[in-house]
Amino acid sequence: MSTSKRRLVWLGIAIFCLLMLSLLGSCGKKPQVQRGGVAEAAIATYVAPGDLDEYYLFASGGHSGQVYVYGIPSGRHISTIPVFTPYPATGYGFDDDSKKMLGDLTWGDAHHPGLSETAGDYDGRWLFINDMPSARIARIDLADFKTKQIYGPIPNVSAAHACPFPTPNTEYVFAASRFSTPVPDVDRTDYLLCIGANPLVSNGSLLTAPNLRGRLQAILDRGGKIVVVDPHRAGHELAYHPGEANFRRAHVLLVNKVDSAPVEGITRVLENAAANAR
Repeated sequence: MSTSKRRLVWLGIAIFCLLMLSLLGSCGKKPQVQRGGVAEAAIATYVAPGDLDEYYLFASGGHSGQVYVYGIPSGRHISTIPVFTPYPATGYGFDDDSKKMLGDLTWGDAHHPGLSETAGDYDGRWLFINDMPSARIARIDLADFKTKQIYGPIPNVSAAHACPFPTPNTEYVFAASRFSTPVPDVDRTDYLLCIGANPLVSNGSLLTAPNLRGRLQAILDRGGKIVVVDPHRAGHELAYHPGEANFRRAHVLLVNKVDSAPVEGITRVLENAAANAR
């Protein structure tokens, strides 16, 4: 092989080696990632396994009847606290103590958790939460995330919704009613005529009261009568035997569906009630 050819071979080998070294060097470099707003937010809320969140969020569980605990900023679900509904995962509602707390009410609509206070500041001892349809308030121990007491149904309250509110030193917990309408005296009613509302279907409507289903059943158990009239079928209220006696014997008249029934239907029902209730 001539000297010129040998030089070309060595030159080719050198170029090949340089290319390989260049490729190896580029593979070892980390790619540059352009971080957007979502990536930055994910990094800001990341809590490594084993580390603790800075805050706890106690969220009302609504129709589940429970309280959910989340870590902030991670957003991880930490625990479910059984309150107004049996919870098979922990046996809540099946042992003697929790069954006694729940009584005959095994469903709730949990709203508005409130923390206990000392000198007007949160002290981390207790969490209170209401059961709207049955007007109950539960007390949860934050030392072990367990329900320790359920108070209620609270008398003379129509749907305990905007509560509970602990006082600055948690001497008292205020309970408020969702509705401004008075609670009908169904416990001493022998004839209940409901116009435009079925209290069992609509979870009480204007007749919402603690243990409403049991109170209505008690009317029937003591020989009373319940009649439901719908203003969508105006005139039917007089078709029930014995006619206008329905109005004369009724202790409570409930008128509902005014947002969906025709005006003439509602007017006719009211006129029939006025004419036959005298």
